Amino acid sequence: MRGSGAGEPAPIGIDARKLGDFGIGEYLRHLIGHLPAAGPEREYVLFHRGVAPAEWRGVANLRPVRDDAPPYSLREQWSLSRNPRRHGLGLLHLPHYVVPVLPSGPHVVTVHDTIHLAFPENLPGPAARWYARFMLGRAVRTSRRILTVSEYSKGQLMARLGVPEEKIAVIPLGRPPDARPDCENAGEGGVSGRYGLARPFLLHVGNLRMRHKNLPTLLAAYTLLRQGHGLDPLLALCGGGGAESVWAGIERLPGELRRDVRVLGFVPRAHLMALYRAAAAVVCPSLDEGFGLPALEAMGCGTPVVAAEAGALPEVLGGAGLTVPPREPEAFAQELARVLTDGALRETLVRRGLARAAEFSWAEHARRTVQVYREALD
Repeated sequence: MRGSGAGEPAPIGIDARKLGDFGIGEYLRHLIGHLPAAGPEREYVLFHRGVAPAEWRGVANLRPVRDDAPPYSLREQWSLSRNPRRHGLGLLHLPHYVVPVLPSGPHVVTVHDTIHLAFPENLPGPAARWYARFMLGRAVRTSRRILTVSEYSKGQLMARLGVPEEKIAVIPLGRPPDARPDCENAGEGGVSGRYGLARPFLLHVGNLRMRHKNLPTLLAAYTLLRQGHGLDPLLALCGGGGAESVWAGIERLPGELRRDVRVLGFVPRAHLMALYRAAAAVVCPSLDEGFGLPALEAMGCGTPVVAAEAGALPEVLGGAGLTVPPREPEAFAQELARVLTDGALRETLVRRGLARAAEFSWAEHARRTVQVYREALD
């Protein structure tokens, strides 16, 4: 077994207990999938909850270890402190800002964003807000290196938490392999028909509960698009949360508009990709994003993106989508109307989006992450 004999490099541990989460789970799945090729000289000990994914089994330098410690618990802290010593780790990679409070050996941390600091109202109460601030502060102080996913997030880490620039490595996420246009399309009678999307629709993907997702601006823009531009697309809201404020905003819409908003909740991954491909446009109105994975997924699927000029969204789009000020519903409505009515513009956005999405590689992400491991161990 790698890392278990004299002279062999010590294994690297990865806290993969959030594998089932949206966002961080996708990050873990793709990173781990590419590690054996990116860093074949080491063994990777993968701490996971429940049953290990089938794709890990039989891979020479992946060693799954079950750890069912609940998140944000004392048991979690015990595991984070004990696991490095128990498994002889040379380094522990924490993919979230929760780090061990007690000394446990060298570690690196991925901080995807600082949204919990910018929008504390996303968290359930004062205790959760204190915990987030405390853990973020501890994570950036105690980690040997900090990985993040955009230049924007790097700037936020420096400005909000005083992290030295040289401690941060910016490694963008990769394009998910299923985010591509060459799959069976979800036309009428297919997946889109299953969700009541029988005519052209706009798609938003994100947790409805999170304030930074800026759903009120999206609903206002949709109203202006329908009433001021004479267009009648449906609007599909995909993701968790089901926030009361969103429902209240939908209830305030005129009757015919209210009936044309579909709140889909979570949908299976294959259905989500089909909805991306079938959508007339994907709308990303967020006030803040550490990366903006829905924008990348949409481009990969060949769908135009209209996004806010906020957070890392312009950075991810790289000029391949349309961007507008995040609090201007009329600007969103204007650009959405252009996408819906200007065929030449649409073709340009599709072509640019596909080219831009192809620049994001999980293999490259894993290669650069392994390089950070090596630097941290040195």
